[in-house]
Amino acid sequence: MALWGISSSTATESNFYNIPKSENGSIQFPGVDREYTPHNVFADVRGWIYREYGAYPNSGLGLTYADEILITATSLNTAGSGSGSTGIGTAQITAVFFEDPNQNSPISVGSGGTAGVTTAQTVNVHVVYNAKVYAGAGATIEVTQYDANGTTVGKTIGYASSVPASAEVFDYTNWGGKTIVSGYNGQITNRVSFALTAPSTLTTVNKIYTSVSVATTVAVGGTNLFVSNPSSVSIGDSITILGKENAEIIAIGGTFVQIGTGDTSAQLQPVGTALTVSDRVTNRVLGIRLDKNIVGVITNSYGTTVSAETNLFQRNLYNVGGAGTYGQAGILDSDSLAVGIGTTTITVTA
Repeated sequence: MALWGISSSTATESNFYNIPKSENGSIQFPGVDREYTPHNVFADVRGWIYREYGAYPNSGLGLTYADEILITATSLNTAGSGSGSTGIGTAQITAVFFEDPNQNSPISVGSGGTAGVTTAQTVNVHVVYNAKVYAGAGATIEVTQYDANGTTVGKTIGYASSVPASAEVFDYTNWGGKTIVSGYNGQITNRVSFALTAPSTLTTVNKIYTSVSVATTVAVGGTNLFVSNPSSVSIGDSITILGKENAEIIAIGGTFVQIGTGDTSAQLQPVGTALTVSDRVTNRVLGIRLDKNIVGVITNSYGTTVSAETNLFQRNLYNVGGAGTYGQAGILDSDSLAVGIGTTTITVTA
């Protein structure tokens, strides 16, 4: 049974958070979901469950689904306390990520399938547990807003959604077996969805991406800058020259770039002078705060509060499919930290 992740020790990255696995550590999921949707596998009182959604497999609030019991494990029907005991115990976070705006599987954000979302669009953050939890509506998660240079420009709070009041959700408990829950104000799932609205205001910054050097001395008041490799820059970029920052490039020749008369060189530009070139970038980047706790009550099957477990930054969260974010500047402190399925950042554009 140990090969299926049942362990008396704490679920960790090294034991795949007790997600079902084979002898070589590969994840045991049906079909292509072995690589792409391990967040649809969790433990409840029946054993290890694979939940296949009828549509939108990355949607945390999908109400049409079929559960496949990967393996029945009656030993999971205990609280799992004490040395040598096995059981579900306290649910642990295994992944956190922005829902793919395309709701694709595999997730397309991290692999370049989408640039992000537009202003004022609804965005969902998914927090994944390795066991079923009960998340009351109104629990919150913090998302920070950054400009293209990684400078903090604001924050947004995401709120745990609720299934429709008329929705009937199947639940399984030790004391009641299979039951139907109606009108639960929250979510009964292993994957809790937090909804937020993307900012309606964007930020324009100059993002340095290269440098060129002066090839021919440019006189004071010059607008044609003869530089090395002008083909490496684009019209509309900004260039920083002596005495003038972020002059706009309005034309490019075979050996020079041209700036507007309002941005003329204020000083002599000797041969070899390094000039930095920047993109003019208008967007905002949303980043999940991995050093913040979820605020609100989330409990497991035994009524045990699991919110105390949710300091996201203190875990090496599970990563699959190459779509995770590693060492994101301003968001993570470690370049080696795998931070979840999909992505923990997403870009907002007009």
